[in-house]
Amino acid sequence: MKYILNIIILFILMSCRDPNKKITLKPIIINDSIEKPIKTKPIADLRQWDIPNEKTTTEILKSNKSINDTGLISILQPYLDKQKFKIEDIKLLKSKSYKNCKDNIIITIAGNGIKQYYVKRTETKPENYYPDFTMRVYQFENNTTATNAKNKLLKAFESANGYCNGKEPNYIIIHKNKMIHLTTRAEMFRGYLIDIKENIKKDN
Repeated sequence: MKYILNIIILFILMSCRDPNKKITLKPIIINDSIEKPIKTKPIADLRQWDIPNEKTTTEILKSNKSINDTGLISILQPYLDKQKFKIEDIKLLKSKSYKNCKDNIIITIAGNGIKQYYVKRTETKPENYYPDFTMRVYQFENNTTATNAKNKLLKAFESANGYCNGKEPNYIIIHKNKMIHLTTRAEMFRGYLIDIKENIKKDN
């Protein structure tokens, strides 16, 4: 019954159509996939922060085979306790990369001497937010190697007017044979990074 009804409706519609009017068929538009492959841009079209590209090189800095940062954490613990901070997550990383947009280089620190801490305040501030920050510790063979790595990362963070690796606050400090990278998601938390940096510098 439904089939017969559809035939009747179609017949009525065709009977009402103006025979002199042309029917224009519109093409069916198929949306592209959201996940599009990244195309390498020609060098002439590149902006300073378009990296990686076809001429980007990679520099690998080797960390130690292991990491021992108990001394560093013991230095920071009194400050963390006083400010109501708690280490919520600890990860051992195999590598971490940074971009130097000026020199068109990807700097990758690799090895087993990398540890990442996520630290968050247990009590809210008056505006009802919880300050937090990330601390990455890179352990190298000696202080000279750590300082060399720091200088390379400073150049990377300064490239593209300081935006090559994002707009978040960043600090890099040397503690003996370790390089520490401090970063946070919001400018309003910068003061905590400065305090952490100063506490580390006191022990050098």
